[in-house]
Amino acid sequence: MTVRRSIDQLLAEPAVADLGYPADQRMVATLVLGLKLLADSIDEIEHRLTQTTRPHEVVQATVVPSDVSHLTDEIRDITEQVGKLAKIIRKAAKER
Repeated sequence: MTVRRSIDQLLAEPAVADLGYPADQRMVATLVLGLKLLADSIDEIEHRLTQTTRPHEVVQATVVPSDVSHLTDEIRDITEQVGKLAKIIRKAAKER
């Protein structure tokens, strides 16, 4: 199951309990969109990893460093996105 599908299923579940305060719909929509974009990025990376997995004999040493470098850049971008989402959540929690 993909990360995106897991998030979609979680969002489709009925609410378990009331938070006790009204939620800012724009903030919720922003967080959900951010999570979906993050899930799509994770799923894309996982898909590429499964596509590039080859027997050891086939892997060329010159290809591996560039692939690792590209993945490292994407992981860095995803980490920044998670950090931004965490800041948004903290800010929303403080405003409540």
